[in-house]
Amino acid sequence: MTRDEIAGASRAEGGMFAVIPAVVMKDQALSMSARMLYGIITWRCNSDSKCWPTNRALGEDLGLSAKRVSSLLALLEAQGHIEMETVCDPETGQIVRRYIYPIVKSGRGIPKNEDTPPQGQGEGIPENAEEKYKEENINLDHPLPPQGDSAPDVQQPKPKRKRAPKSAPSWMPEKFEGFWTAYPRDEDRARAVEQWDKLPHDRELMGRYGSEDALLHDIALGLKIHLECEDWREGRGIPYAFRWLRDRRWLEKRKTVRPAPEARPARVVDSGEVPVW
Repeated sequence: MTRDEIAGASRAEGGMFAVIPAVVMKDQALSMSARMLYGIITWRCNSDSKCWPTNRALGEDLGLSAKRVSSLLALLEAQGHIEMETVCDPETGQIVRRYIYPIVKSGRGIPKNEDTPPQGQGEGIPENAEEKYKEENINLDHPLPPQGDSAPDVQQPKPKRKRAPKSAPSWMPEKFEGFWTAYPRDEDRARAVEQWDKLPHDRELMGRYGSEDALLHDIALGLKIHLECEDWREGRGIPYAFRWLRDRRWLEKRKTVRPAPEARPARVVDSGEVPVW
């Protein structure tokens, strides 16, 4: 919307701003709902500084019942913040309209703002501001740094070094190189190294095989079976090496092993023996 459109909508709907004077906002006798109601009244006022909404309409603005709005209007009037005028039908005596005037006649004056003096007076941080804030239990987002020779020499924390991923395992590195050479995918070597190093520390695995040599033999046998499967020969369903190790895929022997084609990859041993690298 353009500026003219916004201004036109503001005049048509009763104003752009809801104004709550300090004397109203600081009145401890008023609830927050009463103070907000005052702001709604100022928003609805026309150029004659009056409005005539019903309690139901004001309640819809604030999400309150008409009965609650009636009580809040009575409180605002009792505190001297608004005046209400009713217009009655001369023949029937029934109320046909009620005008509400937002005013400031409480006699208490405008509260002083001690924290923000007028422009040009006391600008900047007041003297002993830090002690004042501490007394009032206010946490400073940016506390004043110590000044002079007594200021402590603060050392900046050293950035943590990121550990470089291992390219070779600690356990059986030569066996891993044989496994890595035979495996048909070479992505994410670092995570494959990580999974390989976990194998001898897996109590369940070592309890199952009894020795590291038996574990390596079964891994080699499982890999040989997968390498000879039709899916793997055609490049289908081959997981990353770290997933194959992590999920113990060498134990899967359900796939149908079909004879390998005549032109076999160099990494597959032609004999029927199980390669243990």
